[in-house]
Amino acid sequence: EKAIIESSNKHASTTDTATFVKEYPLSKELMAMTIVRQHADGSQHAYAKGAPEAIFALCNLTPAEREQHSNTLNMLAGQAFRVLGIAGTPVDTDTLPESAMGLGLQFKGFLALEDPIRPEVPEAVAQCGRAGIRVIMITGDHPATACVIAHQAGLPAGETLTGDTLETLSDAQLRQTLRHVSVCARITPAQKLRIVQALQANGDIVGMTGDGVNDAPALRAAHVGMAMGERGTDVAREAAAIVLMDDNFASIVQGIRVGRRIFANLQKSMRYIFAIHIPIAAMALWPLLLGWPALLLPVHLALLELVVDPSCSIAFENEPADADVMLRAPRDIQAPLFGGHDMAMALAQGLGVLISLGMASAWASSRLDEPGTRALLFATLVVANAALLLGQGQPFARAPSHRNRAVPWIIGLHIGILILLLQLPWTLEALHFAPLDLMAWAMVLAWGSLSGLMALALQRFSARHPTLASPAA
Repeated sequence: EKAIIESSNKHASTTDTATFVKEYPLSKELMAMTIVRQHADGSQHAYAKGAPEAIFALCNLTPAEREQHSNTLNMLAGQAFRVLGIAGTPVDTDTLPESAMGLGLQFKGFLALEDPIRPEVPEAVAQCGRAGIRVIMITGDHPATACVIAHQAGLPAGETLTGDTLETLSDAQLRQTLRHVSVCARITPAQKLRIVQALQANGDIVGMTGDGVNDAPALRAAHVGMAMGERGTDVAREAAAIVLMDDNFASIVQGIRVGRRIFANLQKSMRYIFAIHIPIAAMALWPLLLGWPALLLPVHLALLELVVDPSCSIAFENEPADADVMLRAPRDIQAPLFGGHDMAMALAQGLGVLISLGMASAWASSRLDEPGTRALLFATLVVANAALLLGQGQPFARAPSHRNRAVPWIIGLHIGILILLLQLPWTLEALHFAPLDLMAWAMVLAWGSLSGLMALALQRFSARHPTLASPAA
């Protein structure tokens, strides 16, 4: 509408202050709108615009005229123009018919509008394909126009479903047909809603974009309705769950990428929390069950939580997306956030840390006294925590520009505080520790690093056996 008004203002030689008389609105049966206006000189005219096929019907063209205009229409549509038919005629407002079909409109021509796709759309569509996301174009445009634009956008080859054909299909037939459709053209608002419902009935998770009032039912029915923020109507924005402020399809794909990153990082953080608390709990409870002296005192548990909590919140919040995050298939929405595979992975990593602590305890039992053993195991657990943190994100498998820059700072801070705790006399006394010699520190680094190597090996094993893994985010 804006384009029509701007073009009219640019080319009109005079300003006509016509008044509105009557409107024949667009309907499901006739995809064209007609208005009757009275001009300053007292004459009345009817003007119609809409789908060319509807305008042809309003003008009662002869077969030869229809063929001639259809050839022009196909030529424009084949060039990706969005084509409207235009018609008009003088009328007598005293005897206006009930339907626009009785106005006897005269065909005036076509209005061709160019709405080129954004340069980034083909790559965004390609990313969707690699991520297992199917893109279907649903439009009211001519099928030829829709197919050309779909080709330019990089949509995969598929069938084209028109509104007329859709009307002949039952719900079951529509569900089956949509499995092979890439373009839906000449679709009415009610048919958009039916398409969304059919896709949902097939078990698909549906994201729907739209900008008009007529898109509101489909936006509301979709799992995720996405309205255009710049050119979208208020009704569309209210019906949608998300509003795109830049009206850009690529922003949807970027949002999916961010969502997958957040989901994956939540899984990593939960695996880390589960894994690190296995050795902490074992060291706190096992000596008590066996009647041995306590290895971890309450103050040690508090200090360890001060290490674990910031590691989880800061490190995984800043964890970049994995390189293959947009190469994974969509996850099963019925799958839990932290499923059996993730629990088994965390359990194995936690047991790996516990094995390292057991080896450290066995080494210290004949060489160190009780405070020294406690200090050795506490230091080993802190280093193992750092190694486990590295093992979750696999930072060394990434390019330097895509690594988590927060992790080195967190690990450096933890190690620095650990060294201070084991060097200052008053902290040694308060924590019931004894200073460690160079050999003991070497053992701390060796056994602590062994935990990270085991965690990394488990990650590699899981990556090489995807059938054992939980569904991707």
